[in-house]
Amino acid sequence: MQYYQIVKKNLQGVDVNPEISLKEYGLAWRILPSKKIIRFYVGYIPVQNECGEYNFTEFDLIEYPLDLDVHKEYNWVDFDAVYSYVGMEGDEWNKLLTLPQKICDLKSYYGADNIFGEY
Repeated sequence: MQYYQIVKKNLQGVDVNPEISLKEYGLAWRILPSKKIIRFYVGYIPVQNECGEYNFTEFDLIEYPLDLDVHKEYNWVDFDAVYSYVGMEGDEWNKLLTLPQKICDLKSYYGADNIFGEY
């Protein structure tokens, strides 16, 4: 999926600006409560633009149920290492963070391929 094909309405991301989240971080999501899913747009290969900056331009679409249990889905993850990486205690991370925030932390620690699958 190309960047321009992604509908930006109600898009959320790791940055306040969804465009920056997509282009610079390669990750944004939309919560679809009627379908009870969260849809992630994941960029895998950044491309250098004419200004020399790297931006993501192609994305995969991955959907999860809103009630996803990250501990069950990613039972191979060393969660203690992730908690340490983000500077939180396990109980804080589990209680305070939303599903998208947890997925973002896992992606930051393990990489997109390991969390979302290969592009």
